Amino acid sequence: MAMLELRGVSKSYADTPVLRSVDLSVEPGELMFLLGPSGCGKSTLLRIVAGLIRQDSGSIVLNGRDVSGLPPEARDTPMVFQNYALWPHLDVAGNIEFGLKLRKLPREEIAKTTREMLSVVGMTEFAKRKVNELSGGQQQRVALARALALRGSILLLDEPLSNLDARLRDLMRSEIRRICKERGLTALYVTHDRREALSVGDRIAVMKVGGILQLGTPRTLYRRPATKFAAAFLGDADFLDAKCLASDGDGAVFETAAGKLRVKLDDQPVKPEPNAPYTLMFHPEAVHVDAPETAPNAIPCVVRDEVFLGETTVLTLESSGVTLHASEGAAPERIPGASIFCAVPPDAFTILPPETR
Repeated sequence: MAMLELRGVSKSYADTPVLRSVDLSVEPGELMFLLGPSGCGKSTLLRIVAGLIRQDSGSIVLNGRDVSGLPPEARDTPMVFQNYALWPHLDVAGNIEFGLKLRKLPREEIAKTTREMLSVVGMTEFAKRKVNELSGGQQQRVALARALALRGSILLLDEPLSNLDARLRDLMRSEIRRICKERGLTALYVTHDRREALSVGDRIAVMKVGGILQLGTPRTLYRRPATKFAAAFLGDADFLDAKCLASDGDGAVFETAAGKLRVKLDDQPVKPEPNAPYTLMFHPEAVHVDAPETAPNAIPCVVRDEVFLGETTVLTLESSGVTLHASEGAAPERIPGASIFCAVPPDAFTILPPETR
């Protein structure tokens, strides 16, 4: 049985639809991510699950029970907010204890749970520290501990890392996944950060204009996006307009502005038909730079620019008037204007219908 089921959930403000009949199922112990740009409805959906907003239609089933009409305190859905929402007049331990006291639990159980949660998030030595004396990362840990202490059916997280610097976000991503997996927690997590979703999530629901555009594992979505929008949102991507010349079952040959390219057909979202137009997508890190001219799918390119990022260098390339990109690790310096061959392996392409956006 699914831990959470959303069935036809819709929401509008005035005459503007925010959610359009959303269906979603989250399994026990799963970290489900809602990923999408601002305004796509992901935070609204999370708040509807929490009971903070009432849907116009549809139902929310939690652990087999329809909770659609219940207030937040009756839903068993602790939430970690973007701004943490900690009580400034309480110390760290007091913030964790707060929800437990509202539930009128025995004093010994409150103290035991608080000690356990402080240990889980590595904040034991800060138990008596006021929250306004903590760093952003420490406050985030307290907010997480407070939610974990309530032992809800599902943990809701609304962009909890957006206020942290890049280095701390990387650390806390790993910590959140570790804590959830060690404790067997189910989580619904909202973010607009693709790295967060790809590195932490078990599955990702890519959202656009109030609906779920594509749902799948991080590897599947990254490697085989269904649309241009999903591909561009999940990572850097290049697109080539293409016409299918021939297909032999294992692969297909396409005519593009960069030349004829062969594409492997296993697990493609689209099976191409000869003479039909398509879009070929590939990621810059899949490109082999300085490939032999005889390599499969070798493309003659001119280096137009390079951006050094430390561990990688991103090249902007031009081939027959088309701009392409390549990402190299431990790369030598490339001189603008240099002519090179680059190759894209046949299995690195994803075939998309041309009308996708």
